[in-house]
Amino acid sequence: MGEVAFRAYMDSLKTSVTTPMDVPKDFRMMLRRILHQIPDSHIGLYPDPMQPSASKDWSPGEFLMFCDDTVRILFTVPEFKRYEGKVVNRINGIPAVEYAKQAEEFLFMYDGGVESTPEEERILLGRYGVMMHLHARKGDSHELELEDCSTVCIPLYERPRFRPTDTYRRMLRWHNLNRMKDDDDVFQTRTLNDSTAYLGIKTFELLTAQVEQIRTFLDTLKAPNLIVDVRNNAGGHIDVLMNLLSCFTTEPMGRQKGGYGKVNKRGQFASLAHSLNYAADVDIFPDYEPGENGFYTRDTLETCAVVLPDPQVHYPGKVYVLTNGSSLSAATLFPAVLVRNRRGVSIGRETGTGYHYMTAYKFADLQLPNSLQTIRIPLVQMVFDTTTCARLPKGRGLLPDYPLDLTYNEAVSGADGETDVMLEHALSLIAEGRYLSHEDPFSEADKTPSESYRASSILIGIGVLIMLALLLAFIVRRRTNRDK
Repeated sequence: MGEVAFRAYMDSLKTSVTTPMDVPKDFRMMLRRILHQIPDSHIGLYPDPMQPSASKDWSPGEFLMFCDDTVRILFTVPEFKRYEGKVVNRINGIPAVEYAKQAEEFLFMYDGGVESTPEEERILLGRYGVMMHLHARKGDSHELELEDCSTVCIPLYERPRFRPTDTYRRMLRWHNLNRMKDDDDVFQTRTLNDSTAYLGIKTFELLTAQVEQIRTFLDTLKAPNLIVDVRNNAGGHIDVLMNLLSCFTTEPMGRQKGGYGKVNKRGQFASLAHSLNYAADVDIFPDYEPGENGFYTRDTLETCAVVLPDPQVHYPGKVYVLTNGSSLSAATLFPAVLVRNRRGVSIGRETGTGYHYMTAYKFADLQLPNSLQTIRIPLVQMVFDTTTCARLPKGRGLLPDYPLDLTYNEAVSGADGETDVMLEHALSLIAEGRYLSHEDPFSEADKTPSESYRASSILIGIGVLIMLALLLAFIVRRRTNRDK
């Protein structure tokens, strides 16, 4: 959304507020609608400071899923379990599909033209069942009209804030964790079969000792195939990312082009008057050099412009990376470097952070003076690669080499701990021997200007020769006919 459209949206929103709002509940819902208009995977809304952790919260007794133009009951509290899997026509009198579309206005934290995140969140209507009931009151309920026109009324359940119900925990098990044994685990290593090992990385905010454990695992790994799982990984430290990437190569990986940071100005931002971490009268970026439409530095991405090989650790096998719409920031860069340098393939769904750039370097924490709600605003545009081609379309996240659409079966089986559909898909690809494509999708985009000029010159030369040959054949044929 451009600045003019955003201002028009804000004016419309202000006009729509005609009565006092419940602070923080209703106001916080409005903030989510505003952030929805700013597609950026690094913008954030901090926990509500006006609702203490000891207070009560309300959780729906059911979670819904919107898939294949149908809304189904995904999970319920135990007493309504017999309704799981049922098709829902209406929710509180609203057509179920319309309800699903209403939920989209609460979605934020994804980049530009990324399609996977809104698709996943649209499908997992249950998360918005929570969002849409942040303003819920005691006694509220969902009246669901089922496919057979029967109705069931499922109440909201009171629970201590930040303590999930068993039903909510089933959702979290599938959506927030990538197969960790324990909530506190940040990574996991295991053997899947004789030829394939697994490395799940929940975050790239790892301690030095944890990085060393992963390096040791890679150094001693004998399996010819490795699945690296960065689903639902919100990112972390660039140094950790580079340290792990270096274990997968014996020569520099640096096919990506560009790499710079850009800001609109060096500082003196009036909006930082309400910032908790920056002063409004300070130059935050004094070393950034003026350039076209802004100020630039190459230091912010200099470390990942080229990945140098680890002098001691090298895993030589095939690498398959599992991604989804919640693979953000460093969890986008990790598969991006491997895919761009033909050192691995990605499986699953598009990453939630854009491939070409992200805003992940410095952040201003702006606290609204009356409600005390705090919003994290990213300040620096970090460009990773300027290459655009069919494999790397502009504005999108990293697209998977082997896509897998989200289905009702994946959500149900994953939440109940029965089957990890995406992991099983990766194992089937490995069993079929599928890996890198035969043709390099980046070869044409990576040609230097001289190579492109030489190639085009050769093609032009060949074209000219063909035209001359045809012209000569025409002249000879015409003379032959004249002689007759």
